[in-house]
Amino acid sequence: MWPELRLRAVPLLVAGLTGAEIGTRLSLDASTVAAWRAYDAELIQVVQHLRQEGARQRGEDKTELPPSVTTRMASFS
Repeated sequence: MWPELRLRAVPLLVAGLTGAEIGTRLSLDASTVAAWRAYDAELIQVVQHLRQEGARQRGEDKTELPPSVTTRMASFS
């Protein structure tokens, strides 16, 4: 489990705030946030996942999924 400050930083990172903005809101040095971004792969994965989910929910996700096997099979008939 992450420390409380890192958990509180997640929605701010998802929102795209800068390290300085997050640092100010959480009473941290911006270099701490920069270190999280640079070295905490799990945190970055969570942030990216939440951003993608938000984009999907808003209909902004343009990522196309590969066709299913049945769709490909139907094209041969």
